Amino acid sequence: MEKEEISAGERITVGQVTLLPILRTVAHCRKGSRGIIGSGSREVLGVVVLSPAGHRAISVSGESVPLENYISQVPEIEELLRGG
Repeated sequence: MEKEEISAGERITVGQVTLLPILRTVAHCRKGSRGIIGSGSREVLGVVVLSPAGHRAISVSGESVPLENYISQVPEIEELLRGG
């Protein structure tokens, strides 16, 4: 069995700029000869930058990506964009 989740990490705010890491968490679980074997991983996919100058999304490789890509995966980003 494999379970994957895309979520927002803990917000980091410096002055009027907020950084929101976008995380991918994967959990693996399978039956082994001596019981259950489990493993997992977590990686940063990118960062959403919220500032008075505007909002943008940056992938972990440093490239700009459409903000909608992350909003569709992590709906709570929309609330942050509205000031929540």
